[in-house]
Amino acid sequence: LLTLPAIFYLLWATGKTFKIIFFILCIFDIQLLIQSSSRTAIIGLILSIMFIVVLFSRTRTKLTGTLLISSFLFFLYLTDYANIYSRFYELFSNIQTEERTILWPLGWKMLSGNSLIEWLFGNGLGEISQTISATSHQLFPADTFPHLSLFEILYENGIMGTVMILSGFIYISYKLFNLITTSPEQKSRILAKCLLITLISFLFHTGITMHFYSKQTLYSLAFIIGFTFPLVFQVPVNIIKTNK
Repeated sequence: LLTLPAIFYLLWATGKTFKIIFFILCIFDIQLLIQSSSRTAIIGLILSIMFIVVLFSRTRTKLTGTLLISSFLFFLYLTDYANIYSRFYELFSNIQTEERTILWPLGWKMLSGNSLIEWLFGNGLGEISQTISATSHQLFPADTFPHLSLFEILYENGIMGTVMILSGFIYISYKLFNLITTSPEQKSRILAKCLLITLISFLFHTGITMHFYSKQTLYSLAFIIGFTFPLVFQVPVNIIKTNK
């Protein structure tokens, strides 16, 4: 999920010699993503790609992108490749007993019991795991996460911490949006689009799958931020032409 947009950028930006290599890597990456059967990762990637295509592309590109994605989804539906369609069918057929449907109300119940101080400043890092273990639903006794990072951040960091964290994500997204719409360099615009797709799909996937303060989440987030900051804060070099 994290590397696919980067591979696509390298496929687009490199010369003919390397395009074949990155095309093969792109196919392998898509194959691995489908084989993982991660519904949240697949949904997050498709939604983020559609968002970028519709918002920042010309009419012809929008139609082409929509057609390609629709054809890909139709192919998965017809063939049930890697049982991915069956996995989604199972999800929507059993939505009332799905893990998140049960744990989200439990997470809100935990938040509702906060005092004013706890609402403002939180209960401390790691506290949600202990609390939810003591009150977890009988169907999912091993779960220590309500499968919604917003609940986790609110419970552990309070409103103050949540505002700071969300402000950081909004600021990074704004800088990427600004680069996409104002940069005169096509490569910078394409790379910014790929990074924005990575960020949106990452937040969607991890936000309802794993702890925000886990290594899997924070290391991946560091990977995204590490590539984003040098791009959005680059200082243009002015070439001064002198008269002979």
